[in-house]
Amino acid sequence: MRKVAAHRIVTPQETIALGLCTIKGDEVVETRPLTGEEAMVEWMDGSIVCREEGPKSTLHAYHNEVMLKEDIFIYNEEFLKEK
Repeated sequence: MRKVAAHRIVTPQETIALGLCTIKGDEVVETRPLTGEEAMVEWMDGSIVCREEGPKSTLHAYHNEVMLKEDIFIYNEEFLKEK
């Protein structure tokens, strides 16, 4: 699982200030407020937007319109946009 924190997590139900998003595969399995220091948390600036997609309304997380997945760590978003 991948834990990603941001200044704001936006879901269809709520907006969480200083939130944590847990991702398994490409699916969001948990969103919650970040209440303290945690191990193995990746920090991102700005907001993570969670959207319900597909026939099962699976929740996916996006940062700067790039889908976040468990097995992909984004080192340089500008590099990815050029590809």
